[in-house]
Amino acid sequence: MIIRKKDMKHKLNAITRTIMVTCFSLTAISSFASCEKAIKDFYIAYMQNAEKMMNESNIALKQAYMSTQLIDKIETETEKTDADAVIMAQDVSQYGIKSLTVEPLKADWYLVRYKFSADSKEIEISVKACDCDGEFKIVDISWNDTFFVS
Repeated sequence: MIIRKKDMKHKLNAITRTIMVTCFSLTAISSFASCEKAIKDFYIAYMQNAEKMMNESNIALKQAYMSTQLIDKIETETEKTDADAVIMAQDVSQYGIKSLTVEPLKADWYLVRYKFSADSKEIEISVKACDCDGEFKIVDISWNDTFFVS
């Protein structure tokens, strides 16, 4: 099998980016960063990867940031809806990444909001996070759109 230099460079860039994002995020979290910031960092990295179709990078992000039970739940919802259940969408836009906000709700729940475009409906995703054995983890997601409710 011949691997082209361009393909190898792309794969190395994807791997390097995943490692850097994960290390940076985990360092920031362990440095007493807020849950809001950790969730926002996760979603921005996830959406940037999705926009560039870097699926391996998002698998690594989910493994670093999410409980295994949540990963299973997300995979099931993604299969049922044919949309990425982490972001409640099939596509990502730069506008969506820039419009992303996270605000606290109650009892470890946070509301993630973004818009695909200036005139689109706002997407809302409720995220539950915790300190699990000294590590920040997203442990549940509730989709505020009936399309994503089982």
